[in-house]
Amino acid sequence: MARPDYQSIELDNYDNYRGDADSLSRAKLDILDDISLLHRGYIGSALLISYALLVIAVSIITAACFVLIVTARLSGGISSLFSLASLKLRSGSCNTELRNINITIHLLINFFGTIVLGSSNYLQQICASPDLEEIERRLKAKGDLSFGANSASSVFGQRSFSLKVIWLSFVVTSVPIHVMLNGIVGYAVHPVDDLSGQAGLLSQYPPTANQTTINAQECYNYLLSSSAYVTDYDNMTVILKSSDNAFEYMQYAQGNGDSAYDFVPKVDDVVDCYIHPVVSQCELTIRWFPLLMTAIAVTIKSLIAIIALHRHNHFHKRLFNSLGDMIALGTRRPQLQVNRNEKYAFIDGKKGAGMFGGPFHPQRIQWVKSLGKLDFAVSVFWWTSVIGVTVAGAMMWNNIGAGLSVSDRLKRFGVGTIDPSTSFIPGSSGGDAGPHLFPILVLVANSPQLWLSFGYLLWNNQITRIWMEQEWRSYYGRLHKPRVSYKTADRGLRATRWLQLPYWATALLMVINTMLHWLVSQTMFVVEIFGDQNITDSDGNLNYSDFYINYSPLAIMSIGIGSSILVLSITIYYFIPRKSLMPLMGGSAKLVFESCNGLSWPLPKSGVAWGDISTTTQYRAGFGEMVSPLTDGVIYPSAINGEGRHFTGSDTRFLRYGLSSWKMKLVTIVRI
Repeated sequence: MARPDYQSIELDNYDNYRGDADSLSRAKLDILDDISLLHRGYIGSALLISYALLVIAVSIITAACFVLIVTARLSGGISSLFSLASLKLRSGSCNTELRNINITIHLLINFFGTIVLGSSNYLQQICASPDLEEIERRLKAKGDLSFGANSASSVFGQRSFSLKVIWLSFVVTSVPIHVMLNGIVGYAVHPVDDLSGQAGLLSQYPPTANQTTINAQECYNYLLSSSAYVTDYDNMTVILKSSDNAFEYMQYAQGNGDSAYDFVPKVDDVVDCYIHPVVSQCELTIRWFPLLMTAIAVTIKSLIAIIALHRHNHFHKRLFNSLGDMIALGTRRPQLQVNRNEKYAFIDGKKGAGMFGGPFHPQRIQWVKSLGKLDFAVSVFWWTSVIGVTVAGAMMWNNIGAGLSVSDRLKRFGVGTIDPSTSFIPGSSGGDAGPHLFPILVLVANSPQLWLSFGYLLWNNQITRIWMEQEWRSYYGRLHKPRVSYKTADRGLRATRWLQLPYWATALLMVINTMLHWLVSQTMFVVEIFGDQNITDSDGNLNYSDFYINYSPLAIMSIGIGSSILVLSITIYYFIPRKSLMPLMGGSAKLVFESCNGLSWPLPKSGVAWGDISTTTQYRAGFGEMVSPLTDGVIYPSAINGEGRHFTGSDTRFLRYGLSSWKMKLVTIVRI
C-alpha cells in the first residue's frame, strides 16, 4: 500500500479549517495520525539507527568469523576451539606504551558500546511512546497518562503483547554487549622461564660474569616490578646491608613477593644488585568468544529493529512523546481536553482546587517534584552504590599498597597494571584457569557493567523528565513554536528528529556514559598469562595459557569518587527550588491537554505562550497566542463571580513575546 502524502493532508485539512475544531473531518484526522513509516522525524531516525546497527553487525560478524577460523586452525580444529582463547594483535616490551595502547583501545570500545546502547535506548523510547488510541484508552481508564520517558511502566501499561516482547528484546540483547564488549581485546604476559634470585651479604653471593651491576634505587624498582608477572631479568642477586630480611628479599627476587603484604622492600636495605637483564614480552590480543557474542547480540538487535519498524502496527502510527507532540495533539483533538465541557471550580474551591491545587501564588518548585515516587528508591540505589564502591576502593588501595609511597603504588597498582596481589580466580582456592574457563571469567569481570548501566538508564530517564519540565516552564509568557518529533507541514510547529533531549545534551551524556563504562572496565579485567605450550592439562588439552581476573584498587576508588561527585551534584540540583509561575506538569498529558483549550488549529505561525487566557466570565490559564500574567490569589480555572473583576476586550491584559519582567509586573498592576 502506498504511503499517504501526509504533508498535503495537513495542508488540505488544517489550513482550510479554523475555529471549531469539532467540525474537522474525523476521517482525515484518522489518516493523519495513522501514517505508515514517516520517513522524516523520529521514525526516519529509527530507520537510520536500525540500518546502521545492521551495518555494524555485519562488520563485527565478518571480523568474528575471521578470528574464529584462524583460532580453529591454530587450536587444531573446532573441537579444540576452547583450548585457545585469543590471537595476537600486537606484541612488544611490557612497558607503559603497550599498556597505554590497551587502555586507549578500551576507551574506543566503550565509545562504540555507548553508541549501540544509546541507539537501543532510542528504539525502546519509541516503543514506550503512545499512539492516539492508547492515549484515549488510558485517559478514559485512569484519567491521565504519563509520557516522555523510556520506562517499563509505559510499555507494560499498553495492550500489545508483541510490543512488550519487542521492548524486552532490546533490553535482553543489550546484556551480552555489556558483559562481553570489554573482553574482546585483552592483555597477555610472557613470564620469564626459570626465574631465579637470591639475597644476602656480598660475602655470600659475589657477582658472576654475566650479571650487570645496578644501584640500590634501580634494584628497588626491579624488585617492585618483579612480582607483577613482568620481569626484565632472569637472574637477580640482591646485596643487603643486613641478612635479617634476606628471605623476603629473595622471594621478591624470584617473583614471589606478592603474598608478603606485611613486607615491602626499602632502598636503605640494599647495597647493590646484580642482574642478568632480558627483554620482557607482552601482547595485546583479540578474543574470539566475546567478539562472537557481541556480534550475535548486535545482529539480533538490528534485525528486530528493522522487522518491527516495517511490520509492527505500533510504528505505522503517529506516536507522541515530546511536550510539543502533546500540545499539537491536544489542539487538534479537543475531545482530549478533559475539562472543556466541565464547570469550572468556584473561587472558594468548593468545586475543585483548579490547576494549582488552590489559589495561584508564585512558587518555588524543586526539580525532584517532577519525578515519581520510585525515584526516591533510585536515589537510595545511587548513594548506596557510590558510597559502597568508594569505601571498598579506599580500603583496597590502603591495604594492598601498605608501606609503599603514592608514586610506587601508582606504578604497581595503577589503572591498567597487573599484579599477582590483585589477581584471583572466582570460586577457586588454588590452581589456574585455562582457556575453557575464559568465558566465565569475562562474565564475572564485566558484571559491574550491568550495575552501572542500570543506574545510568535510571538517571537518563530522570534527566529526560526534568528537561521536559524545563521546556514546559519556558512557555510562560514567551512565544514558542511547539517542538514536535515528526515531520510536519504546519508552520506553527517546529519539527525535529530527536525525542526529548537535544543533540548537545545527548552528546554530553554519551561522553559521560563512555567515561564511566571505560573506568568500570578498568576496575576488573581478564589477564592472560602464557604458559608452556608443550604441557597438557588434566583433560589432555594443550595448556597454552592461564587466565586470571585482575582488579585495580585505583580504578575502583576512582569510579567511586567520580560517581559520588556526579551523584552529589545531581542531588543538589534536584533539590534546589526554582521559581515557577506555572503548575507542576510532571509528565501529565491531562494537564497539557487541559492547557490547550484556548487554542484552535492550526496553531499561530508566531507560536504560543502559557499564561492567563481568561474571558469575561471565566478565569482560565493555558496556552494562547496572546496571554497575560497570572493574577495572585485567583483559582485557575474558576468562574468569575460578582466580586471578581470583569475584563473587556479593551483591557490591557495581553502579553506578547519579548516583554521584560518589569513590563509584566506593570500589566499586572494595571489589571488590579
